[in-house]
Amino acid sequence: MKIADLSIRRPVTISMIMLAAMLLGAVAMFGLPQDLYPELSWPTASIVTTYPGGSPVIIEQQVTKPIEDSLQSLSGVEQVTSSSLPNVSTITVQFKYGVDLNAKIENIRGYINSISNTLPADAKAPIVKEFNPSDLPIMTLALSGSQSLEVLSSLADNLVYPTLQHLSGVGQVDEIGNLKREIHIDVDPNKLDYYHLGIQQVAQAIQSDNISVDVGQVNQNKNLIPLNISGQFTSPQELLAVPITVGSTTLTVRDVATVKDSFADITLVSRLDNKPSIGFSIKQASGGNTVKVSDEVRKTVASLQDQLPQGVHLTVVSDNAQTIRETVKVVSEHTLWGFLLGVLFMLGILRSFRTTLVIAFAIPIAVLSTFILMYFFHLTINTITLGSLAIALGSLVDFSVVVLESIFRARQSGLDSKTAASQGTQEVGMAVMVAALAQISVFGPALFTGGIAGQIFAPMSLVVVFAHLVAVIVALTLTPMLASRFLAGSRFAQEESIPGLNAPFRLWAPFDWFARGMHWLTQGYRRLLAWSLSHRLTVVLLSLLLVVSVLPLIPLIGSEMMPAVNTGQINVDITCPAGYNIKDTERTAKTVEERIRTGIQGVTSIYTQVGGVTGVDTGGAEIAKMTVTLAPEQRTNVTKDAYLVQKLTSALPGVKTTAKPASALRGPETGTVEVVLTGPDMNTLALLSSQVTDILQKVPGLSYIDNQLSSGIPAYKLSIDHNALAANGLSEQQVISTLYNYNHGATVSTFYEGNNSYDIILKTPGKFSREVSQVLDAEVMNNKGQLIALSQVASLKLSQQPTVINHENGLRAVHIKAGVRGVSVGEAEKTIQTKLMALHLPKGYKLIQAAARYFRKMLSKPLEVVS
Repeated sequence: MKIADLSIRRPVTISMIMLAAMLLGAVAMFGLPQDLYPELSWPTASIVTTYPGGSPVIIEQQVTKPIEDSLQSLSGVEQVTSSSLPNVSTITVQFKYGVDLNAKIENIRGYINSISNTLPADAKAPIVKEFNPSDLPIMTLALSGSQSLEVLSSLADNLVYPTLQHLSGVGQVDEIGNLKREIHIDVDPNKLDYYHLGIQQVAQAIQSDNISVDVGQVNQNKNLIPLNISGQFTSPQELLAVPITVGSTTLTVRDVATVKDSFADITLVSRLDNKPSIGFSIKQASGGNTVKVSDEVRKTVASLQDQLPQGVHLTVVSDNAQTIRETVKVVSEHTLWGFLLGVLFMLGILRSFRTTLVIAFAIPIAVLSTFILMYFFHLTINTITLGSLAIALGSLVDFSVVVLESIFRARQSGLDSKTAASQGTQEVGMAVMVAALAQISVFGPALFTGGIAGQIFAPMSLVVVFAHLVAVIVALTLTPMLASRFLAGSRFAQEESIPGLNAPFRLWAPFDWFARGMHWLTQGYRRLLAWSLSHRLTVVLLSLLLVVSVLPLIPLIGSEMMPAVNTGQINVDITCPAGYNIKDTERTAKTVEERIRTGIQGVTSIYTQVGGVTGVDTGGAEIAKMTVTLAPEQRTNVTKDAYLVQKLTSALPGVKTTAKPASALRGPETGTVEVVLTGPDMNTLALLSSQVTDILQKVPGLSYIDNQLSSGIPAYKLSIDHNALAANGLSEQQVISTLYNYNHGATVSTFYEGNNSYDIILKTPGKFSREVSQVLDAEVMNNKGQLIALSQVASLKLSQQPTVINHENGLRAVHIKAGVRGVSVGEAEKTIQTKLMALHLPKGYKLIQAAARYFRKMLSKPLEVVS
């Protein structure tokens, strides 16, 4: 072959080219970002709308449903799911693969703008954005120690948070459990009644004060000097002197209220190892490198530790990059061991260090050259690409061995080393190229796979294709060039000796044992080949029988979307009875912590977050989330320990807990199955979900059953008499504003201190705002200045309301999740599908196995391509 002849004639040129490829490959390898899996993009958009004070029912009626209805004409939609929670509506729109997601997001914004005037006036503008796995937190830190929570909050706000937020690659840092300073103005309703004041008048008086404005310029000599009014409060106590005009009388805030420099109500609690802490949830910037961001954060944590008071510690609770580092390290080590074992095995067979060096040089050059192509195609070093490189490693050896063996035979026939290298390469060059093309044709079609499967398999296909192309070039250039130099000795022209047959056998020589074994293997293969050629029909029938006998085994192979990656941590979700406050839930979380520490060996730390709901860290005082970290020697038992945690915590009365191994995959949940029931009536759905739960409890291999049906909680409903409103000169909005100020408090202004700003909150003390007996005593001032008691225009009634309302494609939905243990997700799905066939659904109700549906869609395209 001309390329081989050129290589033999120009050894320096080829050596320089290969050396350059190695150097560039090494640079590319160290420059490639590391990740657990290839970067995945989901054709999904999320719509989040905040409506302060809205109950799930109101959120569903006035926010979620109108937005869902406006999206009915949106094309390319796979499914629409939503959750109506206290204060917030979240809608997720999943599109079919292949759509222009940016265009679809703009369409969504247009549809929402068209109905924005129908949404509640107090609702904030809906936020529409693409769902991106990189938007999920990659690290969690905890600031804890012997100091008070107030001191920890100050350290968090003034030192830790700003330092982390300005790190390169960090997109967002969220604080969890810190005390937020507020200036509280506690109004006494009795004094308001005494002075014939409405709470709105107090709010308006404060809002008209605390103003700094530029009012123009004045002349000083020949210069124009800006003139501004500085009316901002310099201390919280100055609020007491704010005047309130009542007819011809002027009061001050001091007459009807007290001012306190305080903190906002606690809605999130963070704990580390049974001590109060401040949590930091860190998200990487778009396009950031997880490992580099983690390295930067860890360096910063070490430097911040030196600045913290004695006894205060900043701890890394979880780090996705650590799993990436460990996984990539293991795959890299195994690939390296495969290379070394392959070289040693070739040394034993070839019985020559020179010939083995030809193979040993070829493999690293081919591997490093592959990294160059990976760099220019913007791939990452991850388990898929490294695994693909390990797969291709066998071919890298094969191609060079085939060429070298042909050269070796030509050399033994009496040809000189250069002629043998040229002729030997020419004899097998076409066969090597055909073999490489055959491998490429097997993996190449994966490049045309769409969807999530394409994002996973395409990098694998590219790496295999790259590696084979490089391997062919190396085998046809470097291998003959090296062989022409290394096989120049006279002993390579001699016929191969076989110890024990035509040469002495040395018991102490490993090479002799290898040669003897290879001779026996060759002789055995020759006899088997001769028999096969003389019994062709038998060989064909045996081959067909082997294929047919394997087919029944295929259904026995487990299936799942992604294999679980052991992070050495267990996630525990705790749901207390509806109506629990944050302190009740914290006490329950402490009980769970104690049970875990006494019942599980090797626990190094437990980080707990109390408050918050799935995906939104607001509200949900009955929710707690826990991360249990195990010692390295205990991590192999993480699945068993998660199951044990489930058993230890399942007996708590009224408390629902789910424990599962933490997943390193940012995206769809792994290791779980899910059944979704949809239909128009919640009572019927509740009955059906109970039946499904009973069925799932009888399915083997499920570690826990989580029926996520929201039980109702007591709620008072204030019914307004519109005729009474009109008779008393009031509007519904006036009633709402007054009650909101009484119960929730209103932000009436801002207090500035240095570069910091703090909300000034006007509210009534808890003994007035939290007592139901006081609600109807609240007074609303009408436009004539008259105070009207709520009891004259409204009535109060105790009712029930859900804590969350879920929708699936516009219908109310109930989700039942279960953890999988001891079997694959695919096996569990098949068993569940068989069991659920006995369930009779009323007309208008559907049952969906969510994980199975997603798995089938993900694999349908690659299976078509392979077939």
